[in-house]
Amino acid sequence: SCSSSSPNTIDVTPPNTAASPSPSSPQTTPSEEPAILAQYRTFWKQLPLVSRAAAVRRADMLAPSAGEPELGSLLRGFAMGDRRGEVFYGEDVPRPTLAQFSATRAVAVIDDCQNSSHAGNANKANGRPLTVGVSSNTVVATMHRGHDRRWRAVFVSYSRTPC
Repeated sequence: SCSSSSPNTIDVTPPNTAASPSPSSPQTTPSEEPAILAQYRTFWKQLPLVSRAAAVRRADMLAPSAGEPELGSLLRGFAMGDRRGEVFYGEDVPRPTLAQFSATRAVAVIDDCQNSSHAGNANKANGRPLTVGVSSNTVVATMHRGHDRRWRAVFVSYSRTPC
């Protein structure tokens, strides 16, 4: 378990290590980084499809790539969208980098300057866009590796500061 002061800042320094890299530098093997970033991209790619799915199917659809508390947050957001008659449209285009990593704690922090300019919320009945994203959307996500060795997004935060 990680203690954090906010969803996007965690201490990833390995304990009892005399000369460890700073927490801001990734500590990963070449084989882990691609898997983490691929799972992060999968998380974003599935959201429009999940938003259009039956509510009873959503948790199972998200479980391979989202964990708590992000999973619950997404499900509540989709339920709110259902009540408003809204779904996601388009596709966010992640441009992620691995900002922090701890193999011993199974935690990765992703910095992303995501292009959301072709995605947003749409009217479910007629498909008309209600919102549109921006081309430089600053996203910070924390990923945890589960007991099944799969990486899942557990915290996602947005900054109003353009990247």
